[in-house]
Amino acid sequence: MTLVTIPPKVVTARPEAVTVEAFGESAGLLIANSRGYRFYSADQRFASLEGQHFKTVLAAERAARNLLTLLDKIDAVRPHSAA
Repeated sequence: MTLVTIPPKVVTARPEAVTVEAFGESAGLLIANSRGYRFYSADQRFASLEGQHFKTVLAAERAARNLLTLLDKIDAVRPHSAA
């Protein structure tokens, strides 16, 4: 008789909710679902990410950073009216 050792299943727990920050600013909240994570914005600047699904937390963080960088560049070239 041959004994076969079956390794235990490795279960990696993923958080059900994760806060997302971009350059130290609160961007939103990720809620886990069957598709990965759904984004809920915490600030109007990140509203375009609202409802989007991300496979990983890192992907959502990258999207938030990229969006904030883009918004900063747009703001830098937009003419500002004198008060």
